[in-house]
Amino acid sequence: MQTEEVQPVHNVMTEDFPACRAENGKTGKSKTGYHVLVIDDDEELRNYLKENLSVYYHVDTAMDGTEGWKKAITQQPDLIVSDIVMPGMDGIQLLKELKKNINTNHIPVILLTSQTEFANRIEGLSQGADGYLGKPFDMDELIVLASNLITNRVRLKGKYSGSQTQEEKVTSIELQGNDNALMERIMKVVNANLNNPEFSVEMLAQEVGLSRTHLHRKMKEMTGLSTSDFIRNLRLRQAADLLKSGQCTVTQIAYAVGFSNQAHFSSAFKKVYGMTPKEYMESAGTDDKDL
Repeated sequence: MQTEEVQPVHNVMTEDFPACRAENGKTGKSKTGYHVLVIDDDEELRNYLKENLSVYYHVDTAMDGTEGWKKAITQQPDLIVSDIVMPGMDGIQLLKELKKNINTNHIPVILLTSQTEFANRIEGLSQGADGYLGKPFDMDELIVLASNLITNRVRLKGKYSGSQTQEEKVTSIELQGNDNALMERIMKVVNANLNNPEFSVEMLAQEVGLSRTHLHRKMKEMTGLSTSDFIRNLRLRQAADLLKSGQCTVTQIAYAVGFSNQAHFSSAFKKVYGMTPKEYMESAGTDDKDL
């Protein structure tokens, strides 16, 4: 499960994306702030999907699974729509990479395939596809499915945002408040020690006033991660932001986020982001001055 930061969540309702659109393809509803990545080697279909989904979302495209994988890692879209049959990395391989990586396994994925590719459909579902549409598909159905998947994802993130309805809050408001307060204390301590290579789980537990065992249990409950993995992922997320800025070398960034060994930093970064820091920097359109 991917680490979630405490942050506000947009309120998205399914009715903002009605199945019945006006003849010009627009409903008059304003575009949301959500991002969709469309991956398809067929340029005509790719452009068709982008044109229609752009009514509601910010849309980027990729022409194959390899390009789509890199964009998913660096852009963190809210939804991915991908064809299955593509040269190189196909949709099933892409799905496997997305779902096994802690940095992308939370992103909903809709797979597109011809009605005759039943085996691919079964394999995709078994690998964790969140939605499936057979070609030719109805664009209104895709829009509603996309809306539902994003809305469900927002509800999961709402655990720390207070975005649930009042009825949902009745039985959990006290616990939710305690979790938020604890998470705020944890984030404050971790951020203050992000560049400290000596910072440890024991130090964090002491600072927030919990035993190591209790802290571990709460972190698993709130984030699905161990405390050490949570700290590591926050460091790597900060490193990713610095790599995208292109203002520092890989070595400088490694030290800035608390890694005293660059080889260890590169190995940990690749495990989470699927590519080395240098490859990530290059995919973001920047050049490392140090390598």
